[in-house]
Amino acid sequence: MRIVGLVLAGLFLLGGVVGHAGEPKLPDTLGLALGMSVKDAVQRMKELGLAIHAAEMNPSNILEKPLLHELGGSKALTGSVSGETLRVSIATPPHSQVVWQVFRTSQFPEQARPASASILTSLREKYGPEIWKELDAAGHPRVVRWLFDEQGRALTGEANAMLARGCNSYSPNNGTFNTPAGQRDPCYGMVHLEAKISAQSKAGIVDLLEIKLMHGPIARTFLPATDAWIQEEQAKAANREVEKAKQQGVKPAL
Repeated sequence: MRIVGLVLAGLFLLGGVVGHAGEPKLPDTLGLALGMSVKDAVQRMKELGLAIHAAEMNPSNILEKPLLHELGGSKALTGSVSGETLRVSIATPPHSQVVWQVFRTSQFPEQARPASASILTSLREKYGPEIWKELDAAGHPRVVRWLFDEQGRALTGEANAMLARGCNSYSPNNGTFNTPAGQRDPCYGMVHLEAKISAQSKAGIVDLLEIKLMHGPIARTFLPATDAWIQEEQAKAANREVEKAKQQGVKPAL
């Protein structure tokens, strides 16, 4: 694992989901957007002052180079500055290595905790009207969701609202995408955004904000492709071992 040490300043909601001349673009948080290249994601995390942790994998050590699959960064909570944790998931080969999922957690200091209603207003200003939300027992927003198409246009309507309510899109399993039913699953045909507003200490006063972004079409494309590619590489590695044994010419006594 590679670790790059940097310094982090206070953060909250930055950027937007509208491009030049009002054109839609894919949603982001802190300027980290779905579909962003690894290079641009690393650059943005450096600009934010995060200490970047890069996670790689190499199944059975069969690959010449490990696969980068995640970037992470964080800063500690202080007396007046929110604590931040970011986890950025990267699509793996043979797909181009771009951001397909972002998890962000903001922990607010006791002296600077915003109201739930203020958080909801900021989210709406950034992402537009939500398609679905859930309230807590006191009537404050607890979970808020948006859906977008691949171009970043907001999805609306009752059918999409039902999907926003029912889709569990943030922990996809490779197997989901390797079956005909998984390939047709409408939950993975769109871009998801969820904000979870946690008021644990006092009703209506936010301790924790979690923002989750997921690009369903990228996930549905790269996960089965990576799985098939790794299986192919494993088969090649097994064949190389067989050829190596043949070349050694070891013949047991029979």
